[in-house]
Amino acid sequence: MRQFWLAKKDKKQISLRPLPRPGGIDFEIVAQGKDVPPGRYAAWPPGFDPERGTVRGAVVTCPACGATIDARTTRRLFQQGQAGQRLVAVVCHPHPAPAAFGGTPSPLPPSGRGEGARGRGEGKTYRLPTPADLQAFRAAQAALAAKTERLRAEWGLEPVPDENISSQHPSPNARGLSAVTRYGLNTWSDLFNPRQALALITFADAVRRAHAEMRAHGYPEEFAKAVTAYLALVHWSQVNGLADLSN
Repeated sequence: MRQFWLAKKDKKQISLRPLPRPGGIDFEIVAQGKDVPPGRYAAWPPGFDPERGTVRGAVVTCPACGATIDARTTRRLFQQGQAGQRLVAVVCHPHPAPAAFGGTPSPLPPSGRGEGARGRGEGKTYRLPTPADLQAFRAAQAALAAKTERLRAEWGLEPVPDENISSQHPSPNARGLSAVTRYGLNTWSDLFNPRQALALITFADAVRRAHAEMRAHGYPEEFAKAVTAYLALVHWSQVNGLADLSN
């Protein structure tokens, strides 16, 4: 992680803070600022700097002992498939106005240590992942495999793009992106985790099905094609924005 920030505003600073333990690293969420609700998160420890992450220029620093791994070794480990991923935080968006749906908002989380649900009237809130969050991620892996197999048979092509990313500099098909191949990300599908890929192909499937649904309800072919094209462009626009490296 290059840095640990979750929110960085003048009146609200919220960050993950690594907590080394024997055999691993835990996290807590710390915060400071006038706009931070009292008691929601752990107190900001003196001297803590979220800008000091665990990696810079492919050189990794252990947050427990301070030992470093050089850039060449880091890239080799990625290329050999020895690097993984971990869900470290959950970003929660506020509920819509409960009156609009006849419901009551969930209670606010009492701390930054994983309890509670979404906040009210204060923008995004943050919490640590729960076992249910981790199980949802694992379930997405199985769902992606099943959906990919079904859509591959229906579409006659790979639902999650599997074209190779060129490692040439400059790249003919991925200008500005070819550096990811140094870390073993060799196809476009490698850029998304299973949950992200499942969401993307689910929306793509819905766009493709929209045409058949409109035709089944008697809409003219040209109208159905036009609406489907607009839906595809909207989907592309959302993916293009959300997948931006600076997002």
